[in-house]
Amino acid sequence: MTKVMTKTLIAVLAAAPMLAACPAGIPGTTPGASTLNITGNVIKGTVPFENATVRLIEKINNVTSNREVRQADKQGNFTFEKVPGGTYRVAFDRANLAEVKDKATVYHQAGSDTYGFYTTTEFVIMGSEGSRTIPPMNVAWTPNLSPSVDGSAKAPVTFSWNAAPDAKSYKVRIASSTNNT
Repeated sequence: MTKVMTKTLIAVLAAAPMLAACPAGIPGTTPGASTLNITGNVIKGTVPFENATVRLIEKINNVTSNREVRQADKQGNFTFEKVPGGTYRVAFDRANLAEVKDKATVYHQAGSDTYGFYTTTEFVIMGSEGSRTIPPMNVAWTPNLSPSVDGSAKAPVTFSWNAAPDAKSYKVRIASSTNNT
């Protein structure tokens, strides 16, 4: 009995290097089977946000970074394909793809932007889901600034606004009528 077990163990150990060299891994498994697609759409109020910039943000060891940046189509739909298992969130970005590439910071422009920051909460992909559709990202934001945008006021001024959903911080720039900070 001991001789038979020894021969079987030697046969398994001899096959191990061949399995490791196999490009598909273990025969009978599918490479990339642990990936999935993440889909969703961006809306502004009740209409699709055409060409919206969307980021897939990955979290590894408590450090977040862009995994991929996409532009939505004319209906505001986007897809991140073949995403491996991990911890992610999806965020809307005010910058267009060229500005993201140049790492430009894009600020609210009075009278032209009526949209705000949006990010999903973190979610975990296990790889066996096939695909995941996130809820629509509605980036419409009415700031209700007081004093109003492009308004003037005499000191002292009380400044307030409606909080954007899930925003973690705000940058505020107050300028004179000659656009000096």
